[in-house]
Amino acid sequence: MYRNQRKLLISRVGTFLDNIEKKGAIVVEYFYRTFEGINKHAHDQLPSKQKGHVVDGPPAAPVPFSIPEASEVHVEKLKDDFVYLTNEGGINDVTLQQLVEALASQQVFNAVEKEKHLHRNEELHRRVTDFLMDLTRKGQRSCYLFYRALEDSNQALYTSLPSSATKYLKPFQHC
Repeated sequence: MYRNQRKLLISRVGTFLDNIEKKGAIVVEYFYRTFEGINKHAHDQLPSKQKGHVVDGPPAAPVPFSIPEASEVHVEKLKDDFVYLTNEGGINDVTLQQLVEALASQQVFNAVEKEKHLHRNEELHRRVTDFLMDLTRKGQRSCYLFYRALEDSNQALYTSLPSSATKYLKPFQHC
């Protein structure tokens, strides 16, 4: 019985890894970062992390982490987190200001858009809703940079997001 369970587990893991690979480089990167965060020792034991690991052919030059525009992972993630971020306990005034500043410094928002999001006399819920809608319309790069800025400015909020416990960041929890 143990042997059958082991074969089944190996088959499921193989299918899981094939599915991750089919989803593209950004999902593979998330998988490895998440795996490292969950179990650094096991991550460090991977053959590709061992000294002297040889792959077929000469070693490839390191590829900088990039965001493929065809992938809409971060846009979908933001749509999933939208309600949580706009409700009480989500983005507050200070976090909103930090996010707008960070995104403006990375040319996600121009000066007019920055001012629009920073200096409006509307309730917080409305300002956050407009801010997130603008990000969603701007696409993958903007949403990706939003999550990086959120992680830097408000780690507690970032880790409490609904998507933090789902397919986007923690694929291991669904095995």
